[in-house]
Amino acid sequence: MCLEDMGMVGRRDPVLSPFHRKGRYYICNPFLRFYYRCIVPHLADIEHGKLSRAARGIAGNLATVSADVFEELCREWIFIECGHGRLDLMLETVGAFWVQQRGRRLD
Repeated sequence: MCLEDMGMVGRRDPVLSPFHRKGRYYICNPFLRFYYRCIVPHLADIEHGKLSRAARGIAGNLATVSADVFEELCREWIFIECGHGRLDLMLETVGAFWVQQRGRRLD
């Protein structure tokens, strides 16, 4: 059984892209996502008691983690509202779109 089958990681493909090679994997659990994005990069500072330095680094990543969670909530909200007929939309899918230019990702 792989991590995707267990629901630990998921794959997202860009909504408007016909090529599924451009998909990205992500950690499904928001608490684990926070831990690996914000805590793990600063473990050495935390272990050595440099807590203010670690806190500054963690604070710098909070906007990205919060934006990911907000995007997921918005996606769910749109489907719920469309399902109840409160939005005048007929959607098959809701998702993100990104492109890659010269070796760097743009989200």
